[in-house]
Amino acid sequence: MNRNQTHTNRTNRWAGILILLTAVIVGLTVGFFSSAAQTDRLAPTTPRYQISAWGFTGPNSTGHGAYVLDTFTGEVWLVGESPARKMADKLR
Repeated sequence: MNRNQTHTNRTNRWAGILILLTAVIVGLTVGFFSSAAQTDRLAPTTPRYQISAWGFTGPNSTGHGAYVLDTFTGEVWLVGESPARKMADKLR
C-alpha cells in the first residue's frame, strides 16, 4: 500500500463511523418524537376515567359506592363514602 491508499482508507473509515453515528442519532431522535406524537394523538380518544359501581343489600345492612380509575395517573378512588378515599396511587 502506498501513502495515498493508507490516507484514503483512514478517511473512509472515519467517514463510515461518522455516517453510522449520524444514522443512530437521527434514528433515536425520530423514534422519540414519533412515540411522543402518537401518545398525544391517542390521549384525547382514550377515556380519562373508568367507573365501576357496586351495591348490596343484606339482612341487616346495605351499601353502595363506586371505584373510579384515573387512566392517566393510575390512581383508584372509592366514592360513596364521605369523604372519597384513595385506594391506590398507581396500578401496575
